Amino acid sequence: MHTTRAFRALTVAAGAAVLAACTLGDPDGEGAAPAAGAAGGESAEHTFVAGTGTVPHLNPQIIVSPSIDMVTGGMYEALVRLTDTYEVVPWLARDWEIADGGRRVTLTLEEGVTWHDGEPFTADDVVFNLEELVPYQAYGAGLVESIDTVEAPDDHTVVMTFAEPYGPVMEVLSLQRMLPKHLYEGTDYLDNPANMAPVGTGPFEFENFAEGQEISMRAYEDYWKGEVEVDRLIYVIQNDTNAGALSLIAGDTMVGGVGQGMLEQVRAAEHLELTQRGQLPRQFIFTMNADVPELQDPEVRRLVYQSVNRSQVAEVALPEISYEPTSMYPDELGWIDPGIDYREEFPYDPDAINARLDELGYGRDENGNRFSLRLHLMSMTAEARAVGAVIESSMAEVGIAVELVGEETNVFMENVYQRRDFDTAIVEATLGVDPSLGITRWYHCLSEPVDAENPSGICDEQLQEAVDAALQTTDQAERAEHFRTVQERAAEVMMAGPLVFHTPFSAYNSAEWEGLGSPDGLTGGADWTAVSPRE
Repeated sequence: MHTTRAFRALTVAAGAAVLAACTLGDPDGEGAAPAAGAAGGESAEHTFVAGTGTVPHLNPQIIVSPSIDMVTGGMYEALVRLTDTYEVVPWLARDWEIADGGRRVTLTLEEGVTWHDGEPFTADDVVFNLEELVPYQAYGAGLVESIDTVEAPDDHTVVMTFAEPYGPVMEVLSLQRMLPKHLYEGTDYLDNPANMAPVGTGPFEFENFAEGQEISMRAYEDYWKGEVEVDRLIYVIQNDTNAGALSLIAGDTMVGGVGQGMLEQVRAAEHLELTQRGQLPRQFIFTMNADVPELQDPEVRRLVYQSVNRSQVAEVALPEISYEPTSMYPDELGWIDPGIDYREEFPYDPDAINARLDELGYGRDENGNRFSLRLHLMSMTAEARAVGAVIESSMAEVGIAVELVGEETNVFMENVYQRRDFDTAIVEATLGVDPSLGITRWYHCLSEPVDAENPSGICDEQLQEAVDAALQTTDQAERAEHFRTVQERAAEVMMAGPLVFHTPFSAYNSAEWEGLGSPDGLTGGADWTAVSPRE
């Protein structure tokens, strides 16, 4: 689909995906809200309270943040959803067919779905979203640029055609929440009242938004997937993860994120369970500036990467939640065989690294240093500081002096991505719903600087060819072969490499509720038809 307008997604700096709160306000000012999971009389409501981070807006297509996605996930829905093992599962689209070598995608929609105002959800809504609203979302823009036509032959069928196949089409659709055409058509999308009072197809309908305090919603009686046993859902806003964990322990909130410093206290609470399900993995990635004299030789870059004790990063900096990478792809992407094991290709072996650096002529000075490198990191997180400390210590063993440069987010982004005034850098980054979106961005060619993408200054044509090929086919086996080529060449060029893959813990109240903890692995929130209060 060729569009004449340029769209740019508005992004919010991602904080913790789930943050719990300590207190609960009353949005109507008529007295205290019922306690989470309240019971006591036949008419008692089952109220579920969860914590979240800052929520300035309630349209996930316009502003992207984990907190907004979580809160609006109970009201808006996508055509398909993704599990934490990268499996695409049906949702508003009950079936789909990819034909003509990936150039034709047909979606079959669920019947009997209604918006919260009673209007029917139809294929016309989907067409409108793809044409008008999906381009606003960061990953949606790339999908829409690839679409040639989109049509609705009937109320429950959508057909998209592509001039060239778009590999992660279904994965990108899992990120697109459907908004009602009848409320957005002909309006200013950025200033539509529904952005602050959503009307969706999900299990909960909007009730109230007390900005900076909480968002409340009620069960939608005509939800297409069936009965929801949570009568009222409230998200309280709290940006302190430790306070959030204390709220979970006290029983004030039912689900939330848990920082490493609170894990033992949460484990000691008999009513709480910890899980890593329902989240896609993240990575700390190590990037290098190839314009720095010491880093112009790819062999030296490989030795520098090898000089990071990655098993120590996992065991010391991020214990319990992480593992040492075997390749640029996490284990959860089991359909990709990378053809390499980083633990064998780049082992942390100070003796061997020292010997090779000696052979290459990098002698030591009177302080025992061969050369020094600045390591830029976002100093606001304890995890980044801990990873930086391991790097500093392990590189010292091979005579590389590391200067840790901790910076606020905006300064880091400017120095690393825009000005490229850095030697090395570490970034905690999402892996995204598909490797073409979340992984290859650290290795592909750039014509101009882009935040959170390859800052190395390297454009390798062979690697880029494989990156493009993986994006331009929907056949998973073919994509896997291209991603293997990407991996092989990335290991040779070595502009960047993962230090650790990790998935934070979240906790949930298993004493009061059943069906929590994402037992089905669904990302983007619970299947609320499976959640019920314990009797």
